[in-house]
Amino acid sequence: MTLAVWLSACVVCALGAMSPGPSLAVVIRNTVSNGGREGVATAWAHAVGVGLYALATTFGLAALIIRYRGVFVVVASAGALYLAWLGIQSLRHAGDAEIPVREPATRSLFDAAREGFLIACLNPKVGLFSLAVFSQLLTPSMRAADHAILAGTAFAVDGLWYSMVAALLSHSGWIVLLRRRMHMVERVSGIILILLAAAGATRLVWG
Repeated sequence: MTLAVWLSACVVCALGAMSPGPSLAVVIRNTVSNGGREGVATAWAHAVGVGLYALATTFGLAALIIRYRGVFVVVASAGALYLAWLGIQSLRHAGDAEIPVREPATRSLFDAAREGFLIACLNPKVGLFSLAVFSQLLTPSMRAADHAILAGTAFAVDGLWYSMVAALLSHSGWIVLLRRRMHMVERVSGIILILLAAAGATRLVWG
């Protein structure tokens, strides 16, 4: 695996984690309600769920490349279209981006971790996003170690981002700054997702 592919995985996984949604809402709620420890527990449990999705996705796609090249091309093409659609949606709704936060509720450390894990595992968008992203990055020459590195990257990036959110929200005032910057995150995400989709489509066409 080249450094460029790994960096692409880092950037796209980071932008996926930054996008507003139920995962961010749960991390924020548990941090604001109970403190930074609960927020970090939620973050890393969520990352475990994301990492499992990534692991299953990378090894599953690797099997398709080896055994059913035609099926992999179909999956990768659908993934490119999905990423392009996500990118367009991000650009269209960037001005509407918000950080959703539900009402505070008391959570133990275990409850916070369990909620973080379940919100990742039971959210079909996490699986779709993982499939779409890694179908654009995997190549037949990649080894099992490369697949594990990509899955580990998704796990680490997700956990570090949400841990940083929890740490920042442990101090007053940062939530306002995050809210103000979310439209910028959405715009940058949209552009990068469209570029990744275009690169993946080009690779499929030209080999």
